[in-house]
Amino acid sequence: METNDSNASILDWLQFDLSNFFLQEYEEVYSEEIEGLYCIDYEKKLPQLEFNIFDMMRLRVFSKVKDIESSEHINTTFFTRENEWNISKLNNLVELLFNLYGLDQNGKGLLNDEDISDLKLNIFNRTWTLGTDENVHMLQLTKKEEEGLEFHIVFLKSLLRCLGKI
Repeated sequence: METNDSNASILDWLQFDLSNFFLQEYEEVYSEEIEGLYCIDYEKKLPQLEFNIFDMMRLRVFSKVKDIESSEHINTTFFTRENEWNISKLNNLVELLFNLYGLDQNGKGLLNDEDISDLKLNIFNRTWTLGTDENVHMLQLTKKEEEGLEFHIVFLKSLLRCLGKI
């Protein structure tokens, strides 16, 4: 799973086009207003598995008004309600992220024995913080007992700006 293009990003490997997320249909599953700022969660069943693991997507939108188009900040989470994924599928995703972005912020590369132990304990966490200044964004793979395996793109709009997609 080599990547040669220095301009390649994780978005190039997604089947679902996150640059057109405003045009999609989502189900609102949660909303809360805190001091004039809305936090709204939208979910969508994906038409195809992402990374052969994830069948669902959640957008967490932060906005001063209650609509997705004027959101100031969006986090995307890919998750699965099934436990059908296996270590080799996760290993492929970690390898892809390593090939695209290098070591994670804790200096880890490919999956190792510590990761396998962390997965069993539901404390697995790999994080890549990318971009600069107003375009900082983060990619994170986590597994916790309550949520299961999740892949997060934090500050999606920053990632899209970095790539010239918005």
